[in-house]
Amino acid sequence: DRNSVSSVRLLSLFLADAHAGRKVKRDFRNLQTEFAARGVDLQWRVIDSQLIKDTHDRWIISDDAARNIPNVNAIMSGQHSELNLSSQRAVLAGLFDGYWSDAQPIEGAWSA
Repeated sequence: DRNSVSSVRLLSLFLADAHAGRKVKRDFRNLQTEFAARGVDLQWRVIDSQLIKDTHDRWIISDDAARNIPNVNAIMSGQHSELNLSSQRAVLAGLFDGYWSDAQPIEGAWSA
């Protein structure tokens, strides 16, 4: 239920070329504005790949579930894949929170 979403936190690896472009900055800020108008706080942080070696997959983690999802390239290319429900929601949420603490806001990475 999208009406119950109040916060979205995106965490990704920092890839200077992919994250540094003006279009990416503009698109993210526009999305932040759109989410804010709906009462949703959108944050994006980046982390060095050396700090996240023990987790490879992509996840959507909510208050009550976690799903393993395909990578963006697979989704965009139309490859067959699945979103799988995980039984490790609490473990994944703990990992995410630790990574989030070690990551930096994308805005800081852009100005570096």
